[in-house]
Amino acid sequence: MNLSEVENSSLSEDAKRQILTAFSGSGSLKPSKMRNKITTIDGIKFRSKREGKFYCDLKVMKNVGEVVSFSMQVPFIVGIDIRYYLDYKVHFADGRIEYWDVKPREKDNKRFTTPLYKLKKQLMKRDYGIEIIEK
Repeated sequence: MNLSEVENSSLSEDAKRQILTAFSGSGSLKPSKMRNKITTIDGIKFRSKREGKFYCDLKVMKNVGEVVSFSMQVPFIVGIDIRYYLDYKVHFADGRIEYWDVKPREKDNKRFTTPLYKLKKQLMKRDYGIEIIEK
């Protein structure tokens, strides 16, 4: 069963709402790997509330002149045809460019990362010389 089937089912509206809010926007009834909540800000869908918060922070930093510009979901090909989407590429007023990846935090306040992400991070350093900052 996918999300559109849930929406069109004979379940009560309350049951549909609970199911739809419990699962990611992936179109399937598989819970999000990180248990994140899809968030929409300024008409833009973010994979997590945390990622949306960083978008808001960057907008403020841009308005005060600390950041000149930023890009979201910047695509890269690393290794042999492995796709990686960087959360944010940030251009600062002093000329610095930083590459941010927003990661959820575990209970002990460490950032949660997967083995695949760790590999992609190493490949970004090797292939592009880019050091990713985990936020």
